[in-house]
Amino acid sequence: MNPDLNGGVGSWGDLDTISGGIYLNTGTKSGYVFSGTLAGSPLGLSEPNNCNAGHEWYQNAGQGTLLCSHGCATAVVNAGPNSTKLFPALLIVDPADVAKVVAGDIEDYAPNPNVINLDSTFGIQTAPEDQQGAARNISGFYYDPVRRYLFLAAKGADTTHGNSFRETLIHVFEVAQ
Repeated sequence: MNPDLNGGVGSWGDLDTISGGIYLNTGTKSGYVFSGTLAGSPLGLSEPNNCNAGHEWYQNAGQGTLLCSHGCATAVVNAGPNSTKLFPALLIVDPADVAKVVAGDIEDYAPNPNVINLDSTFGIQTAPEDQQGAARNISGFYYDPVRRYLFLAAKGADTTHGNSFRETLIHVFEVAQ
């Protein structure tokens, strides 16, 4: 991500993850689609002091206040990076931008992906934020070009068997032509 847009640093945080990627081509539209989890929420820009805005910090369990600089507490007390809000996301990069990076015409952080917050846009079910390793994550996907279905895997999101044993939940989306 372009550091000029973020006070001299890249916009990725310690808890932001990319867990898969594919080249998707519908015949009329194409793009590189990446799945992952991002720290933050739409409130981050409009209400930065709101604890639901996705604060992120590093903490040492048993030491310090265990709060971010705004006084917000995390859902999980552990040593390491913490956030008050995560969301599952798809990031779509224009193939023309990728070609420019490969050709050396633009920097590798210059493409600005279209970010889809799968939680606020579609209300998809993912593993809760207190389930480390799978929290709010889409861990993989598959595109069926014949039926135009995009299958998204949400590890630990299926609560059919109760909270003690969570399985992968598969979300299915029809992709417009």
